[in-house]
Amino acid sequence: MTNFIYARAFEEGKRDKLIPVDRFNGIDMTDANTVVFCFDNLSSDYDATEGRFTFDITSGSAKEFAEEFCESIVKNAFTVLVDDVEKESVGSDFVIGTVAVASFV
Repeated sequence: MTNFIYARAFEEGKRDKLIPVDRFNGIDMTDANTVVFCFDNLSSDYDATEGRFTFDITSGSAKEFAEEFCESIVKNAFTVLVDDVEKESVGSDFVIGTVAVASFV
């Protein structure tokens, strides 16, 4: 059974995404407050398009947030990475500021 990651961006014209876990490439933690989640082929056009979700974790717990996400995608069939409308995420104990979304068609 394939596990999925859910993402909903607040930006106008963007739509909800249900992303298979096998499209998850990795995490880049640029500092204690910033986590970038990278995915292959979010637009389903089979090119090299990479989708990125950049989180500003205002509590300074970027590493812990990334760990909770990784644990969740292994244990759960459905993980909410970001719901920018309901202000929900896998890291419920973390204070999330801005969520920037790139290549989210």
